[in-house]
Amino acid sequence: MPKPVRLYVNKSLVQGDIRYIPFLYSFWGMPQRKLEPFVEAMYKSQSVDTSQFEMVEKIADADFVLPPHNYWHLKEKHESVLRSLIGEAHAAKKLLLIDAAGDLERTVHEKDAYILRIGQYRFDVRENEIAMPVFCEDLLARYYKNALELRSWEPIPSVGFAGWSEMSTYQRLRTGIRKLPYSIATLFDRRYGAYTKGVFLRQKAVQVLRRSRLVKANIISRGSYSGSTVTMEKDPETLRREFVENLASSDYALDIRGDANASTRFYEAISLGRVPLFIDTARVMPLEDVIDYRAFCVVVDHTDLQNLDRILLDFHRSLTPEKFADMQRKARSAYKDHLRMDAFSRHLADRLAKIAREHYGTV
Repeated sequence: MPKPVRLYVNKSLVQGDIRYIPFLYSFWGMPQRKLEPFVEAMYKSQSVDTSQFEMVEKIADADFVLPPHNYWHLKEKHESVLRSLIGEAHAAKKLLLIDAAGDLERTVHEKDAYILRIGQYRFDVRENEIAMPVFCEDLLARYYKNALELRSWEPIPSVGFAGWSEMSTYQRLRTGIRKLPYSIATLFDRRYGAYTKGVFLRQKAVQVLRRSRLVKANIISRGSYSGSTVTMEKDPETLRREFVENLASSDYALDIRGDANASTRFYEAISLGRVPLFIDTARVMPLEDVIDYRAFCVVVDHTDLQNLDRILLDFHRSLTPEKFADMQRKARSAYKDHLRMDAFSRHLADRLAKIAREHYGTV
């Protein structure tokens, strides 16, 4: 068995007013996340494969120095602590492993650092960035006792979606002002259209699907984000039941970015063995050198939303019943074997071990 990746965390610099990073939950326990019940449930049921990592007490023994908090949270609230952590790593001539996952999409400029991200763009990827999955509950394990129920191929495909896709006039105005710089930039470079906030894209896609006679729209539109108790429209149990049943009863799962260029829904869908109707906003997906995403996704560029129903129908009718069933199995396998927290942590350890060997010149 390969040696575990050795990580050093300076516990004396842990800040009490911000949570430590989720990676550390498997080692230190999980802080309360009462405002995010689905996230809390996921971390209670899953963990990093701790056999792949070793927490060391001395920085000299480490392969990587791991700041205990998200980079952007530290930068906003405790810049001096962030500088101390980075300075400590540089003084010891150690590599940094920085968690910068979140909705913020700015580049991290730190020397000798590898950056964990969830919202990258293909036209703006740095060599030191590592694409992470958005970790989620294993819905098949949680609600269906790991029994994968395959959808049968029918001539008219159904598309499921339950989530935020409606905005009030005030929400549209406020969000539109925020995206104005990208709207202007898109006039000169179409790539910037990929920065469009997800709710705008979801609203347009839902309208196309609901008006269509080519597909069956299995849509539950919400007027707010359903992942936090602060913005939930109903009690968490009802929302979760409706969400899971919507996915399970649909052939395809509409998947569009959120505030970050990533989507929890993607991983929830494939955890159930459902085929994502993947709206591509130049997303960088985890383990693209390992996983063939097109083997279990229908990929549609975000500029083609007006043709979404026709593209899906043409794709669906090109499949045999056997091929459709195979896509569902591959979706589940990709999640279970590569993208669930325990599985991905093994891939992450392999990559970090290789980086450490090359950097320190060890075998």
